[in-house]
Amino acid sequence: MTAIDPFYGYPSDRNGPFDYAAEITPSDDHDLEVVASCILIADTPTFVDGPVDGYKSYQSLSLKVTTAGGDIVTLNTFGGATLSLLRVRKVWATGTTVQKLVAFW
Repeated sequence: MTAIDPFYGYPSDRNGPFDYAAEITPSDDHDLEVVASCILIADTPTFVDGPVDGYKSYQSLSLKVTTAGGDIVTLNTFGGATLSLLRVRKVWATGTTVQKLVAFW
């Protein structure tokens, strides 16, 4: 049975819902094939020894991107899953420690 699309015929809003998704492999050499309207940033939280004995803290994870407008920024997260509505054309391998990235457009 074919899925029913209640949004068929309506103009697409770049803030969602999204029609396409692809896993991202970070690269210092290549842009994404399509500018992403949204990125899922997902990773398992990692605990490290905190500044006080017996206490743990989250290890920061990073995501270095080039935005659709050409700005290069590094985002920091502490694991789990986050949807970023930042429009991205490149995800850098250098400066990115997040393991699971999915682009939506």
